[in-house]
Amino acid sequence: MKAANNLGLTLTYQHHFAEAGELYRAALAEAEEDGLGAVQAEVERNLGGLAMFQGRYDQALSWLERCRRHYEALDIPHELALAEYQLAEVYLELNLAPEAAAILSRVVPAFAALDMPEEHAWGLIHWGRAS
Repeated sequence: MKAANNLGLTLTYQHHFAEAGELYRAALAEAEEDGLGAVQAEVERNLGGLAMFQGRYDQALSWLERCRRHYEALDIPHELALAEYQLAEVYLELNLAPEAAAILSRVVPAFAALDMPEEHAWGLIHWGRAS
């Protein structure tokens, strides 16, 4: 399932969206069946990214919110921050700057506290755009 998820990510970046979606759905089904919440959340985040690349923003928000909830329940703060950051990116794509800024106002300090300097820098850039 991890291999299918990673191959799906590679195919997403190569714009082979149909094949990536098939691999993600297979990986998600296996993660759900095996009760692997962290893997499930990872696949959901990748499905959100795939939907965003395709301009399917409603689906992207749905997958990313599912992902966010899983990471919150699992208490994995760095992954939770990344999921919220991706939600903010979708809101920016939709020109929903206040919604993006609200998320980024939480996420940027979290990136700093979690010692994630690259993410912190990107978060500051996006927060500036949203503001």
